[in-house]
Amino acid sequence: MKWRKLLLVLALGGAAFAGLRGCLPSDQKRILRLLTSLAEDVSAPAQGRTLADLAAANRVADHFAPGFRIQVTVPGAPDVAVSDRAELIQTIAAAKGRTRQVNVRFLDPQTVELGPASAVIEATAQAQVSGDPELYVVEIRFTLAKLEGRWRVRQVENVPTFE
Repeated sequence: MKWRKLLLVLALGGAAFAGLRGCLPSDQKRILRLLTSLAEDVSAPAQGRTLADLAAANRVADHFAPGFRIQVTVPGAPDVAVSDRAELIQTIAAAKGRTRQVNVRFLDPQTVELGPASAVIEATAQAQVSGDPELYVVEIRFTLAKLEGRWRVRQVENVPTFE
C-alpha cells in the first residue's frame, strides 16, 4: 500500500512539474516578448497630451536596464546615442511630438548567446515614419541582462557588416 501511495505521489508530482514547465515561458520566449513589447511601445502613436506622451516614453524606458547604452547609426537618419534614462525619455517624447506615427519592427531575431543572466540577440530593425516614403532598415544587436527575474536591454548597437 505504501508503494502505491509513493508511486501516486511521484506520478502526480511529475505531472505537476511537466504542466508547470509547459506553462512557464522559456527565457527565449520572454526575450522575444520583450523585443515585441519594445517595438510596440516605440510604435505607439503620440496622444497629443503631455502626460500621456510622457507615460508612453516611460514605458519604453522601462525596457532598459540601469546603465544602458544605445549607439545606432542608420543610413539616411541622424545617429542615435543615448545612455541615460532621462535623456531617453526626452528623446522619445520629442520624437513623438515631431512625427505623426513611427512603425518599428524587429524582424527575424536570432539568439547569438543565451546565458542564465545575459543574452545577445541580433535582429533587423525596420522603421517607417508616416509621411516619409523612405523605409529605414538596419541590423542591430541587443545585449540583454536578467535583472530581478526580468529581461532588460543593456545595450543596442549596430551589427558590424561588410560593405
